[in-house]
Formats: sequence, C-alpha cells, structure tokens
Amino acid sequence: MPHHRTDSVFDANNSVFGNQVIAYQYPNSYPGPFNWPPISPDLNPCDFFLWGHMKDLECKKKPTEFISLKRSITDSFASIKRKPFELVSDNFMTRLCCCINSDGSHF
Repeated sequence: MPHHRTDSVFDANNSVFGNQVIAYQYPNSYPGPFNWPPISPDLNPCDFFLWGHMKDLECKKKPTEFISLKRSITDSFASIKRKPFELVSDNFMTRLCCCINSDGSHF
C-alpha cells in the first residue's frame, strides 16, 4: 500500500479535516460516514483551470528559491482578475449540466 494511503495517514487527515477529506476510495479505505463524488477533472475548476493557469504564470517568472517561489505564487493568486473566475464559473455550470444530462457517465 502506498505511504499516503495508510491508516495512519487517514487517521491524521480525519482528525484534522474531519468530513472535509476528499480522497480516492476514502470511504472504502477508511471507515467513515462520507460518500465522495467521483474524481473528475471536468468537475473540478482547480483542475481544469487554476493549476494550469498558475503553472503558466510561475514558469514565466522562473523563481530560483523556495521563498521567492512562495511569494510569487501568492502574488500570482492575488493578481488573477475577477473575469476569468466568472468565465470558469459559467463553464463549470455547463460541465455540471453535461454530467447531469449524461447521468454521471462520460461526456
């Protein structure tokens, strides 16, 4: 079993985050009352927009030290304008509708 999938990791996550943990097969791997949505980058705005956008911004800056990288990431998050988030929100709603229309199947 991978180190990040052990009971001790799940115990730590559960004690800190409680029912806010979203992890692949979490309810199957750890006794808990939570049913989690399937993992889908199409239904996760951070996956289909934010991480790629942030990577593009950071690769242009090319920070060389951890402290400067951390500061740069913080500044980049703060610099994102409202309009991209509005577009991502609209697109997210479209993706949710597609998921509903396909009854949770691939779309």
